[in-house]
Parts: sequence; C-alpha cells; structure tokens
Amino acid sequence: MDFTNRTDQGNELYYQAQCPPLTAPPLGHHVINTGKGRSVGTTITLQCPTKHLLVGDDLKCVMDTNTPRWVGEPFCKPLSLYKDAGFQVAVLASIVSVGVICIMSLVFITRCILGSVQKSARKKQKRNLWKWPLEDGMPYFDANLGDIILPSVIPDNFCDNRNG
Repeated sequence: MDFTNRTDQGNELYYQAQCPPLTAPPLGHHVINTGKGRSVGTTITLQCPTKHLLVGDDLKCVMDTNTPRWVGEPFCKPLSLYKDAGFQVAVLASIVSVGVICIMSLVFITRCILGSVQKSARKKQKRNLWKWPLEDGMPYFDANLGDIILPSVIPDNFCDNRNG
C-alpha cells in the first residue's frame, strides 16, 4: 500500500491510500474527473483523438480488501472509414446528386432532340404544302397568319376573299 499522500489535520497525521501510477494510453490521454489523481475515489476519463471511439467506462481508484487498485479498462478504438456517420451521409448525398444530375441531363437532351425533330417536321410540312394544289379539303399555308390551316372544306370564294 502506498501511503505517500499524507495530510496534516491539527496534530494528527492521516495517510490516504493511493492507486499505482497509470501508464500513458497508446491513444488519447487521461483527464482527472474527480479526486486528487491517484487517491481512492478518483475517477479518470480517457479522451480519445478524432476518428476514434471510446470503449469502456472511466477508470476508478477503489480500495480492494487492503490494497487500492484501478477499476475499468477504457481504450480508444479507431473508427472504420465506413462506420463514420458523416462519411456515410456524404456518400449517400453524392450518389443521390449524381442520380439527379443524370436524370436532369437525360430530360434536357430528350427535350432538345424532340424540339429539334418537331421543328424540322414543321418546316418540312410547310415546304411540302407549297407543292400541294389548292383543292377542297387540302391544307394550305396562310402567309398572313404564317401558319398551316387545315380546313374541313376550303370555301369556293377563298381566292376572291384574299384579294379583296
């Protein structure tokens, strides 16, 4: 038993039992929560570095029969790259972003192609209409409106109305 921690209260000397010195942990460092370092009743927390997880409870200096001893075996465990919640969220967000970008790109390309095809078809239809004879029921191009007219029947006086 280590009686190096001695207190003088009045004329009487009191010796307090102490736990053996702690060795430095391989990862992290010790922080005293309560007590005087090694005296009975002291609790010590292990502070782990970033990207490490504390496993186990605080160290406690307790009196066991006639000998003080440390109870608890905390240690720092490295986090797996894939078990880090922030990493998982970042990967998920990246996958969702790539998916949204791909879908939006496909929609944009499809709309551009369809728009181009429809525009080309309208131009071709207008060119072909100039070749069609004006007969009853045939579509015709109205130059004033700039559009194709699809009447059910073209009026007989159509040409007369246009000139005058």
